[in-house]
Amino acid sequence: MNHWKEFFQNYRIVDIKGDIDLLYQVGYTVERKPISNEMFYFIIESIEKQLQLSASDTLLDLCCGNGVVTYELAKKVKSVIAVDFSKPYIENAKKFKNAENIEYFHGDVTDFRKITEVTGGKLYSKVLLYYAIAYIEPNDFENILLFLKKMITPDASIMLGSVLDNHRKWNYFNTIKRKLAYLIEYKLLDKDIGLGRWWTKTEIANISRKCEFSCLFADQDPILHTAHYRFDVILKKMEVKEEVLSS
Repeated sequence: MNHWKEFFQNYRIVDIKGDIDLLYQVGYTVERKPISNEMFYFIIESIEKQLQLSASDTLLDLCCGNGVVTYELAKKVKSVIAVDFSKPYIENAKKFKNAENIEYFHGDVTDFRKITEVTGGKLYSKVLLYYAIAYIEPNDFENILLFLKKMITPDASIMLGSVLDNHRKWNYFNTIKRKLAYLIEYKLLDKDIGLGRWWTKTEIANISRKCEFSCLFADQDPILHTAHYRFDVILKKMEVKEEVLSS
């Protein structure tokens, strides 16, 4: 993840004057223009429904960016701990998207020791990684799930939101300009322009099962600007039955 740490210290560092700039900074854009308020609040509603957020929930928001989503979700729950490895993003979150029930922390989501310290060992009923898994390698994803098993309540839900679908990659690279960018930037120069890793559902299912999580895949609502090349996932702890040893 070191490459992405460096990348997001400098990615779209702009003068923030309002929510439009915050959306632009964290890539909620179409053709580099911020999505509409209607689209943004549709995303918030989608997260709320899939995680079944309630006023009693404690939410752990990993890779929270500049807090533009965190702030809205905080209105639906009891409390939020939000973590991101971009110092400029966390500074903007604290400045523009703070609330009494949110605590923002600058840190790496794979630094489990630090996360344990900042969370105080409390258990979470909901966990969100929105757009985040694109910047996490499979071995790190596995370690994150193993760590989260100790951090969540038995009935908790984990949402992997807006995952890049490797089987629908060409739905995104669907113009001559984008195809050239893919061939030149990704293939020739081995340079990611910011999208991150494309996943298959099989990869996610296999890692989740290995870590004793069930996963439910969901197509995004066609209204969403990302629906043609991304999907969502809800993870839950599997019920592991203890084996009874007969004498």
